[in-house]
Amino acid sequence: MSSVTIQGFDKLENALKNIASAVERKGDKAVAKSAHLIRANVIKEINSQPGNWSALTPAYSAYKASHGGSRLMLVSGIRNPSS
Repeated sequence: MSSVTIQGFDKLENALKNIASAVERKGDKAVAKSAHLIRANVIKEINSQPGNWSALTPAYSAYKASHGGSRLMLVSGIRNPSS
């Protein structure tokens, strides 16, 4: 059985690969932009302290303050050396 080569399909294959790469790059940018927007909104919501949170206990408040933490309930501000 002989192989039949149709001229032009090699160029089509390359064009489709280029299109796929371009779509992937644009998709990555869109996902990154969306993730950044979501992250910003989550931080904004946490910093607004939604809900009816009770005050931190004096002992925990002192612990957070001594470790550079935040006075806000939902924001630790404490950083471990590994983070």
